[in-house]
Amino acid sequence: MNTTVDFLNTAVSPSECVRLANAANDAAWDALERFLQQLRGGRHARDQYSEALAAIREATGASFVFLYSKHIDGVLEVDGTIKAPTTWYREFSRTVAACLGEGGVWQPEEPTRVGTISGVGSVESAVFLPVEAPRPAYLIAVGLGEDRRLQASDFRAMRVIWRLQLAHEQHLHLYDKLRETLFGIVRCLSAAIEAKDPLTSGHSERVARIATRLGKEMKLARGEISDLYLAGLLHDVGKIGIRDDVLLKPGPLSPSEAAHMREHPALGERIIESVSRLAYLCPAIRGHHERIDGRGYPDGLAGEAIPLMARILAVADSCDAMMSDRRYRSALPREKIEAIFWDGAGSAWDARVVEAFFTCRNELYEVCSRGLGQSVYMAVERAAGGDQSHAGRPAFRVPTGAKV
Repeated sequence: MNTTVDFLNTAVSPSECVRLANAANDAAWDALERFLQQLRGGRHARDQYSEALAAIREATGASFVFLYSKHIDGVLEVDGTIKAPTTWYREFSRTVAACLGEGGVWQPEEPTRVGTISGVGSVESAVFLPVEAPRPAYLIAVGLGEDRRLQASDFRAMRVIWRLQLAHEQHLHLYDKLRETLFGIVRCLSAAIEAKDPLTSGHSERVARIATRLGKEMKLARGEISDLYLAGLLHDVGKIGIRDDVLLKPGPLSPSEAAHMREHPALGERIIESVSRLAYLCPAIRGHHERIDGRGYPDGLAGEAIPLMARILAVADSCDAMMSDRRYRSALPREKIEAIFWDGAGSAWDARVVEAFFTCRNELYEVCSRGLGQSVYMAVERAAGGDQSHAGRPAFRVPTGAKV
């Protein structure tokens, strides 16, 4: 006669986790700690199945742990050095499921045919837990030796670990949805800018790529480069709020029209600050027309008061503006662009960023013909939460260089 114990109807609460810690041996709790660290590592859910099984085997001392799919009637994952025949997994899973129903510990008083693995030995105990992965499946830990018979605390440890896995999987699913939403927002906003002024089509993408290349030249961290890319894509989003008669005017702007045009950095800030996951880019968007000498706008910031990301965007924005045809002039020759940057280093633009421009200028001149910089998807992944290095970052007011 088989002894079975049903624990599934008891909810796992924080206090129960504490009781589990007290009841289990140090190895079990260490296994749970390591598994939590792996989850915080942000790996994909597919990888977590094998890691969850490994954590369960370590926590329980089971000989091996496997995940058996009712849908395909076969094994999805096995952790352990012992490998049983495919037919054994099927027979054993069905037998234990019939005995335990909704879950518990299986402790046969005498070995049975189905509980014996040819060439290995007899199953002394097993822990059975029905799960969704994502279809109905059986999670089973198997103990082959009498030295460590699986018991109630092992069932609870297994359930806690698997629920942590499921919570992590749900988190990843929500994260993917958030990332897709942010990806759509960034692309829609970028397209809206270009729709306002088709002549400058591609300007935001080029500024993003130039800024990225400058950031790499200045040896910024990968996360900062991703921020630069997104800020470059969105730096002119405020032009959505500029009147067409001003934005599309082919000749010089009147003083009142110029004042209206200079509103676009602040308008861009107001648009982006409403998107919480992108709000940390607002200072760069607001300040991309500030100058080192304090004669920029909208805030008249100067020198080191202008955050670095804004100073890089200033050079990138001016670089593409000079390399492109505009309604009021043709693209400037390279010699003229370089002369303007030399003259403006330390006054219009940060001299260190200008130095980076000259170091990689040949690549920047070709930015329209080959893909430099990072993809929108990678940058959005960081903004969505895949990279938390900017989490908790204090708000800063970004300002940067002049428009040519």
